Amino acid sequence: MATTKATTLAHTIASTTSSTADLDYAKTLNDTGVTSTEFDKLDGLTATTTELNKLSGATATTDELNLVDGSVTGPLSHRNLMINGAMLVDQRNNGAQKINIGYTDDDYRTLDRWRNIWTGSGSSRNSLQQVSITDLAGFSKALKIGCVTAEGSTQAAGESFRMAYRFEGQDLQGLEKGFSSAKPVTVSFWVKGTAGKTFVLELHQAKSTARHATQQFSVTSNWVKHYYTFPGDTTNTIDCNNLEGLELNLWFMAGSNYTSGSYTALTWANVTTANRAVGISNSGKGIVNSTSDEVYFTGFQMEIGSQATPFEHRSFGDEILRCQRYFCKSGPYATAPAQTSDTKTVTTSIDMAGDLMRTPYIYFPINMRTDPAVTLLKEGALQYGGNGTWAWYEQGSWQTTSFAPSGITEIGYAAHSGDAGSSDGRAYYMHINWKAEAEL
Repeated sequence: MATTKATTLAHTIASTTSSTADLDYAKTLNDTGVTSTEFDKLDGLTATTTELNKLSGATATTDELNLVDGSVTGPLSHRNLMINGAMLVDQRNNGAQKINIGYTDDDYRTLDRWRNIWTGSGSSRNSLQQVSITDLAGFSKALKIGCVTAEGSTQAAGESFRMAYRFEGQDLQGLEKGFSSAKPVTVSFWVKGTAGKTFVLELHQAKSTARHATQQFSVTSNWVKHYYTFPGDTTNTIDCNNLEGLELNLWFMAGSNYTSGSYTALTWANVTTANRAVGISNSGKGIVNSTSDEVYFTGFQMEIGSQATPFEHRSFGDEILRCQRYFCKSGPYATAPAQTSDTKTVTTSIDMAGDLMRTPYIYFPINMRTDPAVTLLKEGALQYGGNGTWAWYEQGSWQTTSFAPSGITEIGYAAHSGDAGSSDGRAYYMHINWKAEAEL
């Protein structure tokens, strides 16, 4: 009996048209019965909406059809090449707003993995914040960008503001960029904000001959999901290392140096600076045209292939570990790293000699991208000492001294001080505070 069923099932999958025996066997698996039309889709033919509806009992979506008929060419897991696309992780601020951000700022100041980049010397300023949302199913956080100081009547040619996401080259080898077999990538995201605005999405590769492709997108006052497929680029390979391989840019404001050229959607070309941000609203002023301007983003996904699949949700634990490859800190998630922040983190130090105290090796939670920049911050539990000093307990009282990081690698570091305790060989209880950055 088992052999008969196995043979029948094999016939069912392999045959272009289902036999009566195939259908009879199928009915033992499905109380509602299965028609030959339904079974035809299992043999590699394109699945139709009607076929999927019969199997699932619900209206089939485009994503479901793509998964069944083989149009999705990427993996079914680990599809999203981006980290923190759902905007869940904000180690630096825990949702606190950062304001008055402008042309002097080019750094990671808001949600993990999103870099704030300005050029020029304009007077406009904005705010960045992780915010909670309740009006978009499947997502609870978003990145909000708001205008604090508007651009004014004159915009300099070299001014610009964009948010950038940078990928390691070794994570993009599946794109096969630079080869005749180069694969397309699809970028999808949700956005809402000041109605009627147009901004620019760009993929940019910085090499000796830089390459890029752009796509304008519009914003309304309601959440809209955008899907854009960038074709495979047969020019410029991506080096397989831990350096920047590709940059995804969201251009929100740009002067004529970046907007005075021509626009061709979703087409790779050698970079012409004037073509990078063509089409931004308000003659390029975009998000800083008025203090009422704002935009919200979430659900960012970049995946190999020409189809946008449903957003790949990852657990918070998984997402924060990925983020800590680029930034980590000594304190709890909810404590922003800063001078005097109370990290509730302790270690010991050893009085090694008359002019040397040293901590044991302090390990990062995960191997970082490269040897990071480690900043030692004033401990906050006791509020002793100045910036960069740590407190240690000796013979009934707290002492403070400045420590410096040493022996820094991608796995951790030690801290040492030129001061010393009262006796060589003694160990001291210490409050510590630090952050480590290995961003691209």
